[in-house]
Amino acid sequence: MTAYFADGAHATGDLLVAADGSGSRVRRQYLPQATTEETGIIAIAGKLPISEESAKLVSPKVFEGISIISAPRGLACILHVMEFQWDRDGQVKSGIGGNTEELIRHWPGLQFDNTRDYINWGLSATADKLPANIMELRGQELIDASLNLTPGGAN
Repeated sequence: MTAYFADGAHATGDLLVAADGSGSRVRRQYLPQATTEETGIIAIAGKLPISEESAKLVSPKVFEGISIISAPRGLACILHVMEFQWDRDGQVKSGIGGNTEELIRHWPGLQFDNTRDYINWGLSATADKLPANIMELRGQELIDASLNLTPGGAN
């Protein structure tokens, strides 16, 4: 099997693992007949850094694996705790994988900067449960929309 990349490079192997979403170039290359279908479900996701204060916001059981919550009104939420081998102040320990350490040192705040423990959360619902302009919202607007949808939120 040979994979072709956007920069013109290619690689051949026995196994190709691709997790690049519904717009996947790999899917288009190897399964061109596979089409995507709009489900009507929209998800809002975020990362909450783990601190003494934020850890108190969730049950200790959340730290034991992935939690999936089915809520009233067709809402669902997933919580996934990501804890790493470095300290909670984000200090990179020497010896962690070559490029990763260099990338983190040169690009602090990288969206998927895994130098700090965090709770990955995702709230999903059918489009009719969300504000009509949900796809145009960004940052704090999405947080506010999420809070308005959940019990005890900002409603």
